[in-house]
Amino acid sequence: MKKNFNTVIKNIDGNDILETADKPLTVRAACLMALLSTQEGDDRLDGQKKFSLVELAFKIRDPEEVDISSEDIVLLKQRVAKVPFTTHVILYRIYQFLEDKE
Repeated sequence: MKKNFNTVIKNIDGNDILETADKPLTVRAACLMALLSTQEGDDRLDGQKKFSLVELAFKIRDPEEVDISSEDIVLLKQRVAKVPFTTHVILYRIYQFLEDKE
C-alpha cells in the first residue's frame, strides 16, 4: 500500500498540530518518534526486531510515497500507541491515516 507520510496531522478542529512553533507535525515525524524512541519492553527485543524498527524508520523517512505492508501498519500502530503524545487526537489521526480512513 502506497502512503505519503508527509501528511500534516490536524487537531479536532482541523487546524495543524505543531511539532515546533512554526513546523506542523506530520505522520512521518510522529511515526519516526514511535519507531526510534525507546519504549517499555524494548529491552526484551532481540537484535533482529530492533533492526526491523530502524529499517522501517529509514523506509518512511523518504519524502515520496512509501509502499508499506500490512505488517508494517500493525507494527506502527503498536509503537504509536505507546508514545505519550500531548493529545489522543494524534494517535487517532495516525490510525485513520494508516487505515485509509482520513
